[in-house]
Amino acid sequence: MAKLLDALAELPYRIAAGLDADAIARKPITIIGDDPRVDVLTVVWRVTFEQAYPRRIVRRIRGVRVPYLGLRDLVRSKQTGRPQDLADLEQLRSR
Repeated sequence: MAKLLDALAELPYRIAAGLDADAIARKPITIIGDDPRVDVLTVVWRVTFEQAYPRRIVRRIRGVRVPYLGLRDLVRSKQTGRPQDLADLEQLRSR
C-alpha cells in the first residue's frame, strides 16, 4: 500500500500525499481524488487481496511488472448481480 501511495503522490495536486497506508489497507474501498479519481479496493466483491495475491498473474508491460487477477478470481469478483458485471461474466465465459 505504501508503494501504491508513493506512486499516486505523483498524480496532479499530490492527491494521495499524507494518506496513511495502514488505514487504507484496512478499508475495503478508498476513493482518492476526483480528477483523476482512483478507487483503491482491498476487497472485490467476494475476493480479498489475501486470497487473490497468491494466484495473481504478473506480466511485464513496457518493462513494468503489472499484477492482475487470475481468471478464477476475476470471475468471482464479477458475481455481484450488477448488469455490467453480468455482461462481463457472459463475455468471460464465452472465451
